[in-house]
Amino acid sequence: MNKYPLNIDCFTSEEYQLIGISSHSKEYRLAFFINKTLGIDLRRQRDLNTSGRPTDEISPYSLFYYPEEENDHSFYLLSNRNKKTKLIKDKDYTAIDYFFVIRRKFENSRLRELIKGLLKINLVQTAFLIEIDAIKDFLYVLTDLEEQESHFMKKSVL
Repeated sequence: MNKYPLNIDCFTSEEYQLIGISSHSKEYRLAFFINKTLGIDLRRQRDLNTSGRPTDEISPYSLFYYPEEENDHSFYLLSNRNKKTKLIKDKDYTAIDYFFVIRRKFENSRLRELIKGLLKINLVQTAFLIEIDAIKDFLYVLTDLEEQESHFMKKSVL
């Protein structure tokens, strides 16, 4: 995938919510139980090639995706680790194994119910809301997710 310069200032994190998940389970197993518990249909996609920082080497990270068309939400389950490195190396987030990203914000009550649902999964040690702006350079990951989602949409139209 070719990388093009992006004006990150025009991109906003305001339409996203981010949940950190700690789980030692394989991503496909976690996705299965998230689907079962939350009543969604996360499906494996091609790995997201990203760096988390503009200066880091680009690496592949496991990605699952579900578009909830009736409410115009999108859900992503993104691994924070691959065989070589971590996507987010910030010491405050070392316990995070996966990021559960929601495009189009939920109201607080629905978000609390979603986190409670994640915490009911036996494979999940913890799940908690993260301010996206608190993670330096996470906007770069979001732009890569947006780019990949546009590829998903093109495929579904064809």
